[in-house]
Amino acid sequence: KVPLFGLLYKTGSVLVDRKSEKSRKESFTKMKEVLNMGLHMCIYHEGTRNKTNEPLKSFHDGAFKLSVESGKAILPAVIFHTKKILPAGKPFYLWPRSMEIHFLPAIPRKAGDTYLELKNEVFEIMKNHITTGY
Repeated sequence: KVPLFGLLYKTGSVLVDRKSEKSRKESFTKMKEVLNMGLHMCIYHEGTRNKTNEPLKSFHDGAFKLSVESGKAILPAVIFHTKKILPAGKPFYLWPRSMEIHFLPAIPRKAGDTYLELKNEVFEIMKNHITTGY
């Protein structure tokens, strides 16, 4: 929706309108194509900013269905200090601070696992990493 930035953003992204069933299906197909080309994807499981006091919001299913269908592993990443840099509810607030991104060990799709089992496994691994102080 932002001129020029929106065009650049769309160039390297698979965008999803979560309110549209058609958009979700089309995006899922595009994401499988990207993975089949040997490229990696960054998918935000929570879907949006976490405005709760919990370490993680519940995850959406898409990334895990994609992993199960494509056979590709999930590489969890946890980003620290985002609430201090860009607090929710303050759209033009930006406070300089260092961020940390922790890439956790890859979680391969195991034969027979469902996407729900994979989703729960990734959630617990990420939550434990956050709450134990890494």
